[in-house]
Amino acid sequence: MPYSLHEKSGLVSLPIKPEKILDFNKEFAQPNKVKVSKFRFLDKKNIRYGEGKQLLEQALSFIPEEEKEEKIIKKEYETLKSALPEQLFPPCIKKLSGQLKDGRKRALFILTNFLTSVGWNYDDIEKYINEWNKKLEEPLRPTYIKGQLRYHKQHKKKILPPNCDNQMYYKDIGVCYPDNLCQKIKNPVNYSRRKVFFSHKNNRK
Repeated sequence: MPYSLHEKSGLVSLPIKPEKILDFNKEFAQPNKVKVSKFRFLDKKNIRYGEGKQLLEQALSFIPEEEKEEKIIKKEYETLKSALPEQLFPPCIKKLSGQLKDGRKRALFILTNFLTSVGWNYDDIEKYINEWNKKLEEPLRPTYIKGQLRYHKQHKKKILPPNCDNQMYYKDIGVCYPDNLCQKIKNPVNYSRRKVFFSHKNNRK
C-alpha cells in the first residue's frame, strides 16, 4: 500500500508520477526523508481496464537480484545434515536470544527465518523461541508466536533473515555488535555458513 514500510528493507512505498520514475533515488524512500506527494497513486479518473491484473502478474513474476542470491545460499544450506549449533551463531543472533527491551516482533521474524535457514526443524525452533520469549521483560503472547510459526510452517518456504545493513532490524533493535568476520558478510546466515566451512576445514586438517 502507498506509504507502507517494506518488511525487509524498511523503505517506504512511495507513489511516483510515471514521468518522474527515472529521477527516483532510493534515499527518497527512507522513512526520515519521505515527503507526501500530491500525486494520487489510485486515481479513479485514470483507470484502464485490466491494468491492475497486469501489474499484479508483473509483480509476482519479478525476482530481484538479492532474492536470486538468497536462493543460492539456501541451496547451499540444503546440504546441512543437522541443525547448526548455537556456538556458530553470529553475534547479533546471540544478542537477540537474550533479553530485549524493544523489537520483539522483529526479533521473532529474524530468529524464525535464521533458524529455518540453518537446518533447525520446527519442533526445535518452537522450543527455542518459547524459551527465548520467557526471558523477555514483556513476553509476546504465546498465541501470537504459535500463529507466526504455524504460518511459516504451512508455507514451507525458507526465507533468509534481513541483511545486516538493514537499519530497521539489528542496529535499530540494538543487537549489532560486529566481530572481524561480520565485516566480510552481508547476512547472518552467511556468517554461519563461513563458520561451518572453517570448522570442516579445521577438522580435515
